[in-house]
Amino acid sequence: MNEQFETQNPVENTVTPANQMETPTPEAPKKKGNKISIIAGVVAAVVVAGGVGVFAAVKTGAFLSPSKKVLLAGAKTVSDMGSLGETLKDCVSLYSDEYTLKMDLSMNEGDISMEGRSSKEQKQIKGNLNISGAPSIDFLADIGADSVQVEVPTISERLFTYDYRNEKSGYLLEMVDQDTLDAVDATLKAAYDNQNSDEFRKKMLKVYADEYNTLEFSKVDAKDFTIDGTERSCKGYQTVVTKENVNHVIDGLETLYGEDYQELMDALDLTAADFVASMREAVEEFDDSTTLVFYLYKGQYAAIDIIPENDVSFEVQFLGGDTRMQNMILLADDEKVVEVQGSNEGSVETITMIAEENDTVKFTYDSDSGDITMEAKYDEESYNFAGNLAVDKNSMVITIDDLGSASEDVSGSITWKKGAQFEEVSGDTFDLGNATEEEWQDLLHEIFAAMLGGF
Repeated sequence: MNEQFETQNPVENTVTPANQMETPTPEAPKKKGNKISIIAGVVAAVVVAGGVGVFAAVKTGAFLSPSKKVLLAGAKTVSDMGSLGETLKDCVSLYSDEYTLKMDLSMNEGDISMEGRSSKEQKQIKGNLNISGAPSIDFLADIGADSVQVEVPTISERLFTYDYRNEKSGYLLEMVDQDTLDAVDATLKAAYDNQNSDEFRKKMLKVYADEYNTLEFSKVDAKDFTIDGTERSCKGYQTVVTKENVNHVIDGLETLYGEDYQELMDALDLTAADFVASMREAVEEFDDSTTLVFYLYKGQYAAIDIIPENDVSFEVQFLGGDTRMQNMILLADDEKVVEVQGSNEGSVETITMIAEENDTVKFTYDSDSGDITMEAKYDEESYNFAGNLAVDKNSMVITIDDLGSASEDVSGSITWKKGAQFEEVSGDTFDLGNATEEEWQDLLHEIFAAMLGGF
């Protein structure tokens, strides 16, 4: 058993087992077309073995055991991400209790503008939908502690209100069944009451961290790898992740969902077991055990070997460059299936990813201007992006000059900024939950007439 580490600083994103593969018998030939899908099958093992916990472990100061060395090396490797990574790190400071997220998009079918505003006490969504062949619609929705209020001046001068905390008694009960209303109410409650997402992420990380601490690491023989163009001898540390380890993580997640989201799940007629059912099915396709070997050079990853008990083995090699992850290759049974090539010329960073079937993604970022381009080719399809990223201490703005394919084109911008300014909603109140049948009929006639007049 390895010594424990604290979890005060959870990573923002967690990874769960996803798409799985067939597991051939030892005698069966290994299928090349199945190699990429097998990567998903071992992702859970990599996560449990250090991918999730690295950032929490960096703060502990205890890195003498092999497990801590692996964690620290992971943290140092992924934290050195080049000029784009350094820019994105500045976005962390934008996280606050009060923020505004705005999106303006222009597409072939029309234009969409949406602005979300959020604080602990109030949430609003303001938008405009201007779709070809339909009238332009403006709306403002305000989510308070007890009710939602929506104004849509295009179709009505009424202020639509919906009380999601209390029972409904109007004609809405004849139009919508009680189970559906219960689900809507529970969802709105969860959206408003979810003030402890940071606490939930801490609990989730602890599930992974606790299981990581049960893994036994040992030293293995050093191995030579090419780093920064030179062959280097790299120290190795090995552990074994079993199907039981992964199931322990899923057990913890099931318990956590049950504790934190029971009311919502009850309203949706779901259980915590339903939330993790697909994970459990995926784990059944796992080998009973997967050996992971981490090779380190100067405190960063040089390579990771992923060796299932009876399946294709993978090796990720970190070839280095300006950063350790700038150039990488993924091998499946010693055959290269994915390659990442990176370079810097002046202020321009270029990253190219090439898959085994010659599918490619090429990405460029100019740290001086903020200009970004991306070109992705998959089979016969081609997708492109051209835009700009601007980040300061108060905001992040992504400008989209071109996004799409030959048949689809999108442009616009996405802005995230600290702070939020809320508007007052107004109008004669129409209580959606308690309005009578006659009131509903009058409203529907009003909306129908307004929509016809918009064409």
